[in-house]
Amino acid sequence: MRTGRHAMEHSGGQQHSGHTGVTDAHERSGTVARILRDPVVLLTIGLVVARLVYLWILCPYELVEDEAHYWEWSRRLGLSYYTKGPGVAWSIAASTWLFGAAEAAVRMPAVIASAISTLGIGALSRAVFQSSRAGFYAAALFNLTPVFQFTSLLITIDSPYIACWTMACWAGWRAAQPRDDGSRSPRRLGWWALLGASLGIGFLYKYTILLAVPGIMAGSWLARRRHERTPSTNTQTVLGIVVMACVWTLCASPVIIWNWQEGWPTVRHLIGHLGLSGGDVAVKPAGTGWSYQPRWTFELIGVQAVLLGAVTMSLVGSIAWARRQPVGTADRRGAAYLIACSIPILVFYVGVTFVNRAEGNWPVAGFVTLIALAGGWMARELHKPEAPAKSFCRSSWDAGLWAGVIVGVLMLRVDLLAQIPGIGPLVPVGRLIGARDQARHVEELTASLRDQTGLDPLIIVQHYGQASRLAFYLTGRPVVYCSSSFMGGRMTQYDYWQDTDLTDPALVGRPGVLIGAVEEQWQGVFAAVEPIGQIRGETKRDRQSFLGTGFKGYKRPGSPATRTSEAK
Repeated sequence: MRTGRHAMEHSGGQQHSGHTGVTDAHERSGTVARILRDPVVLLTIGLVVARLVYLWILCPYELVEDEAHYWEWSRRLGLSYYTKGPGVAWSIAASTWLFGAAEAAVRMPAVIASAISTLGIGALSRAVFQSSRAGFYAAALFNLTPVFQFTSLLITIDSPYIACWTMACWAGWRAAQPRDDGSRSPRRLGWWALLGASLGIGFLYKYTILLAVPGIMAGSWLARRRHERTPSTNTQTVLGIVVMACVWTLCASPVIIWNWQEGWPTVRHLIGHLGLSGGDVAVKPAGTGWSYQPRWTFELIGVQAVLLGAVTMSLVGSIAWARRQPVGTADRRGAAYLIACSIPILVFYVGVTFVNRAEGNWPVAGFVTLIALAGGWMARELHKPEAPAKSFCRSSWDAGLWAGVIVGVLMLRVDLLAQIPGIGPLVPVGRLIGARDQARHVEELTASLRDQTGLDPLIIVQHYGQASRLAFYLTGRPVVYCSSSFMGGRMTQYDYWQDTDLTDPALVGRPGVLIGAVEEQWQGVFAAVEPIGQIRGETKRDRQSFLGTGFKGYKRPGSPATRTSEAK
């Protein structure tokens, strides 16, 4: 009897286990189906498919200079690079290894990063406002913003950097919040780890992701309810910060190791951006004093409005709405977190304009959390039973939607806009096309020099961006040299690779096709120099070209103590 009872219990246990397995499978299947029905996920999938079709089939644009330069990095993989971390080079290398060295393959990481940003900003707004509608509005506004439409198609450091920024802000919010049932769990350490990973991976793309840290910390403190501040939660927070710091250090270590080996050149480069002594660009002579040009500040602010387009209305309206929310409410605390996350980077770059000119795209990551705030505003205001047919919120959404769609469509073929009389000169189409024509002309020139001299000509370009574009579009993708640092410009990554080292004695005596600079600068390093005007496809009127014979070689005082041996 005992044996039979034990057998029955064993059998029952097996039946229960099998039932549980079926139930778990149904639950997993239901979870997947629910995720695939989520509006943000559907929006993301649709955008990814549309962008891939465009890039692989319909895109008329050649690589812009920065894209081509990062592709050059991907041909010579290293722990880090002169101006930035290795993230963009590693991403392009992985994509081109999988899909070949085509323009669309080079740009694939931008599409993936934009998808991550879309999912991240949707998850952030949903988590803050506990509303799936907020998540959808935020994800839609993100993809209706001109600057983020641009970064979703062209691979610069901005797209993956923004993706990491978005994920960091989402992880920071989740790490600081209790579970839905009010309890706390060690699983919150997973969010701290994700925060550290997002910051660390983002650091591999752009160092200013560290500006997210003070915003996340301040926002988490502002959003925390007073009764949550207990010794136990403080202990958990300290432990979480330790986990975050460890994960960040692990992810960011390639940049730290490379700079330590090379004498911290990236630090000098960043200091040079600020126009301070100790950087890699010349500063004003001592005694000239501080020089501030107000147009730098107004220019930066004005460019932000252009890059954000009509979505600017939504950001302004959402901030005003947040200020009207009663103190202590969930919406007020969530808005405080999102606004706090944006402040450090925006203030930092406005501050930069008091000492130097700042590029318009530098602060755009600061608008990510404000877009998440706008998603919450619209979810609350547009779906009230008593919501008026006409309101500032409704007008903001309509303006963002229609303007975003129009700009997004026009952005796909700006080369056609350039053909419209009166508009053409305003469209910078030369940055998007013309590289193939330039490469074919350079090939003709090198063939002619080779026939005349019997030697293989060098191709030397003053600007790193054009050097990189030629390297991509020349047949066989040969080595192209950059002379920037030898002609009074700042050093570039070309100065750190062995196969692009212009001080190599083996190059002496060869002829060259020379692009950029002035004739006098080339005469100092070539036995004879012949001006030939501009190469075909050149859009910069001041960029002239020359043919040189008898390269004498360059000598660089104070060259890097060690040179990487990463050349293929």
